[in-house]
Amino acid sequence: MIYKYIVLKTSWGIVVSLDMEEIPTISPLPADIKINEQIYLRIGEINKEETHARWEEIEKWVSLAIKHAVDDIIPHLTTNVCFYVKHVDMHILHSTEEGIYCAARGWLIKYYGLNMEQVPVHYDKAANKYIFDIPTTEQL
Repeated sequence: MIYKYIVLKTSWGIVVSLDMEEIPTISPLPADIKINEQIYLRIGEINKEETHARWEEIEKWVSLAIKHAVDDIIPHLTTNVCFYVKHVDMHILHSTEEGIYCAARGWLIKYYGLNMEQVPVHYDKAANKYIFDIPTTEQL
């Protein structure tokens, strides 16, 4: 499923398109990233020229979004799953790393019908950037 995260609070905004799917899995692949005993993350081939995001950024932000939603996801699972990130599309001038988190969170909310809010974001005019209120794992 493709999920598009868009925020526009000034003359420029952020757009991140995330193509991800849930794959039931009995045993993960060696390269899969373990989120917990039931949930893994797999990131496909990432072409930096197309996505304008590094593999490490995608791993960091998608993993964090899943970790923050894990208690809400678990009741929907009947088997172990692997979230497979097939593609991330973001414009180099109109995106930030945090947008990847918001796209992953939005994907999870939509896919599972979760009763969760999207991350609050505001535009800091003095700094000319968007500020995301993403909790750290310690704040959860």
